[in-house]
Amino acid sequence: MADNEHAIIQLRKAIEQRLRDGVQGLGSIVPALRADRDFQSNEFPLVVIQLAETVSPVTEGPSRGKAKKRNVVVAIQIAQIGDPDIGDEAIAAFQSQVEAVLDSDPPILRGIKNWFHAQTSPVGSAPQAGVAEKTLTYTCTILTPPGRADIIL
Repeated sequence: MADNEHAIIQLRKAIEQRLRDGVQGLGSIVPALRADRDFQSNEFPLVVIQLAETVSPVTEGPSRGKAKKRNVVVAIQIAQIGDPDIGDEAIAAFQSQVEAVLDSDPPILRGIKNWFHAQTSPVGSAPQAGVAEKTLTYTCTILTPPGRADIIL
C-alpha cells in the first residue's frame, strides 16, 4: 500500500483487489463518488464500495496518546443487468460469488479483526435500465497507533 494511506483506504483497495481476483466476469468496481454517473452495459456486473467508521480510544480515559479502535462498516452495492421481473434471480449468482470471495481465507487485509457479513438489503431496481441491485454490509475492526491512521496494528 502507498505510504501514509489511511487504514480505510487500504481496506477498500484490498476489497477491490480480492473481488477483481476472485469474481469471474466482474465488469467494474467504482468508489462511491463515481456511482451517480450513468454506466454502460459492459460495466456490469458492477460493484460500488463505501466505507464509514466510528473511532474510539482502545482503553478508557483521555484519548490523547492512545491507540484507536476503528469500527468500520463496509457497504458493497452490487448491480447486475437483467429482467426486472426476476430481480432476485438476475443478481443471485453474482451475489454468491461476491460473498464467497469476501468470506474466504486469508483475511481481506493483515490486521483486520472481526470481518463479518452483517446484512444484505432487499433487491432494489432501476426498471427503466433493467438493473437489479442490493447492498451487502460487512463490519470489521481496525486498530491504529496514536496519531497514525495509516498503520494497521
